[in-house]
Amino acid sequence: MKPVELGVTRRIPPKSPPQVQRLLDVLGDRELSLREIAEALGLSDRKNVMRNCVAPALDGGLVVRTVPDKPNSRFQKYRKA
Repeated sequence: MKPVELGVTRRIPPKSPPQVQRLLDVLGDRELSLREIAEALGLSDRKNVMRNCVAPALDGGLVVRTVPDKPNSRFQKYRKA
């Protein structure tokens, strides 16, 4: 018998940068702030993390904000969609 997979598996769009896959791996089932994501990826510049990792994932619908109405909130975190 084949094991049954629960949930929906999202595929990364083929033109997505490899950083998006790393971001998804880091997020797992957690909600992380931009600072926590940068730290987990071993990067120091949060602006580059946002531009190169988080923004493409947001645009692709792979990641969502926990405070969608306030993208610049100090309480903002990101999780898988």
